[in-house]
Amino acid sequence: MQETETLALPVSSKQVVIRGYVTGFIDQEVRSVLMSANKARYEVDTNGLDTQNPGEMPRNGKMVMETDPTAQIKADNKLLELMVLSVDGNNSDVLNQLLALPTQDVKFVMSRVKALQAASEVSDSEKKG
Repeated sequence: MQETETLALPVSSKQVVIRGYVTGFIDQEVRSVLMSANKARYEVDTNGLDTQNPGEMPRNGKMVMETDPTAQIKADNKLLELMVLSVDGNNSDVLNQLLALPTQDVKFVMSRVKALQAASEVSDSEKKG
C-alpha cells in the first residue's frame, strides 16, 4: 500500500489525504503538460528567397518559440489531481473539490505537494554517486 499523509486544512478544517511521495508516473505526467505547452516554428522572410539555392535552408529565417502562459497552472492542477487522494473522505473529482475550497487551503495543499515534488528531484551529488 502506498504511503499517504493527512493534512488538516487551516481555513475549512477539512481533511485532505495526499500521496506520501511523487511517483515516476506522476512526474512524467506533470512534465508532459509543461513540455506540450512549448511550440516552435521557423519563420522565413520571403524577400530574397529567389537568390538562394532551392535545397538550402533559408538564411533569412528565425526560430520562434511560443509558450502557453497557462501551462504552469495546468501542470499544477495535474499535480494536485494525481497527488490528492481524497478531500474529507470523498475520493471522486478531488481536483474540483479542492479548487472549490478557500484559496488559503488550496495553497496549503499545493505547498505540501510541491515540497514532495522538490524532494523527488535528484541532486548533483546524487547523480555523480
